[in-house]
Amino acid sequence: MSRLLAVLLCALSGYASAELVYVESSAPAGALLDAGAVPLVLYAERPCSLSIPNAGQMRHAEVAYGGGRCWASLLGDSVTTKDASGNQTTRPKAAFVPARVVPGWRFEVLTPDPLEAPRL
Repeated sequence: MSRLLAVLLCALSGYASAELVYVESSAPAGALLDAGAVPLVLYAERPCSLSIPNAGQMRHAEVAYGGGRCWASLLGDSVTTKDASGNQTTRPKAAFVPARVVPGWRFEVLTPDPLEAPRL
């Protein structure tokens, strides 16, 4: 039983480390960012888990030292985040760079693919 649990945990940690996010940063591709140094992280695939209006059309976000939020990219060049109390903020898409989650509570900034439209 403990072996099965160990194998499952290894598989899940590998899955999490490949997770695509968008981080609020101007760091160059290849940079490793500590999670505490990133003001806002937008998770590309995690659904919003807050009980707020339109949560089904939003994704999970985290604010450094501020907890969970949800985000959506409306028409135009901005990203809107909302917390559980309904407080809303808007930031420009240009403030975010693609990254992947790596072990040690860090993010590795990726080189954007010029042929792929950003999923923000």
